[in-house]
Amino acid sequence: MLQTTQQVGGALGMAVLVSVLVSVYGVAARHGGMTHGINAAFAVATIFVLVAFLISTAPVRPRGPQEPPPHEAESPDTGRHTGDHAAHTAS
Repeated sequence: MLQTTQQVGGALGMAVLVSVLVSVYGVAARHGGMTHGINAAFAVATIFVLVAFLISTAPVRPRGPQEPPPHEAESPDTGRHTGDHAAHTAS
């Protein structure tokens, strides 16, 4: 599953960067558009890397020791006398 996720992530990232390159290159094709497209794609890639770095270094709050759950309330008396079970079975 990890390898599949890496492959899909790489393909998606490449598709985004090529889309940026082509959209900038198409607009500025007459004036060195390929260079501007590559610069724009690298700028987008840099932003992706910075966001990923910030997410990966974000502090995670430790959960700390968990308190035990509160004791359940005693069930209400049903009116039946249970008595001492051992005394009734011994006779």
